Amino acid sequence: MLESIYRFSFLSLAVSVILLSSSCSPFGADPDKVKPGTFVCKVDGEKFKASLTTASVTELSSTTSLNTYGYKSVIALGSDFVTFGIDYPTSSGLDAITYTYNSGATDACMPDPEICAQLTFYQWEENKTFEAGFGVGSMEVTFGTIEIQSGGLITASFSGTLVEAGSGKEVPVTEGVFSVEIE
Repeated sequence: MLESIYRFSFLSLAVSVILLSSSCSPFGADPDKVKPGTFVCKVDGEKFKASLTTASVTELSSTTSLNTYGYKSVIALGSDFVTFGIDYPTSSGLDAITYTYNSGATDACMPDPEICAQLTFYQWEENKTFEAGFGVGSMEVTFGTIEIQSGGLITASFSGTLVEAGSGKEVPVTEGVFSVEIE
């Protein structure tokens, strides 16, 4: 009898661990509920999970540029990476709303001409660049936390259709989430 109780307890524990680990996947999660340093998405159905993340903010005249990076390897050089960059008027700031871009536009500006963005996936070994923005592809980015300062946190969910430079091949990006600390 005691052996049956131990077996049942072990089986219950194993099932609980499996269920908890599968429910904690950051793919498609609420970006404000994943830990800082997360940068994940599915590119053409394949999981991309960054081992190294970074974000930077640069102010140039009346425009602020925010760039986030997720590198597959902890050594950035030679690593596949996903990056999202957005330029916006410094005076108006960046709102925690959804920004949408479609390739019908002649540049990467959304939803008004002063806010411009680009989503890029780069495959290092294949030397291939896939992007949305500047007249190609489409993307949707929904910001959560926006703390534009050194040590601040920027979170968002994203998806889109990226276009390979040169070939025009379209690649879907789904379940994208990042939570990155600004340097």
